[in-house]
Amino acid sequence: MSAEQDNEDAYGKELAAISRHQSEATNARFTVFQALVAVGIGHEQAGEITAEPFATSSSNDQWATMGPRLSAAGERGTN
Repeated sequence: MSAEQDNEDAYGKELAAISRHQSEATNARFTVFQALVAVGIGHEQAGEITAEPFATSSSNDQWATMGPRLSAAGERGTN
């Protein structure tokens, strides 16, 4: 196998891995969206929450702000 074929195979494997990760992320966001709606968060707000990218610096920061936001959404009764 030539170096060019090796590079093409590696590139194809990387694309497949990226595609798999994107699919898993989409499925996870949909699951979270469904869970938010199931507990009374409105479709629009649930969509906004699941559309936000997670902070890359510290995932704890993201989760620390999620609780109060969800509580506020529940208090507003957004459905």
